[in-house]
Amino acid sequence: MMLTDELLETLADEFVELELSKHGISLPQFLLNPARFREQAKDKHTQRTGAAVDERMFHLRHPRRRSH
Repeated sequence: MMLTDELLETLADEFVELELSKHGISLPQFLLNPARFREQAKDKHTQRTGAAVDERMFHLRHPRRRSH
C-alpha cells in the first residue's frame, strides 16, 4: 500500500491528535488500519470523559435541585 506524502502527513497528524501512542499503538499499526483505531480511540475517549451520556438518563440521574 503506497501512501502519498500528503496522506501520510494527514494520518500522522491524526495519530498524534488521537494520542494513540498512549494506548500502545504505533504509527505503522495505525497506517495499516486507521478506521479501526479511530473507532477504538473514540470508544476510549467516551469511556474516559463520559461524552456519550444518554440525555434522558442524565436528567434522571442528576435531577435539578429545587429550592423550597
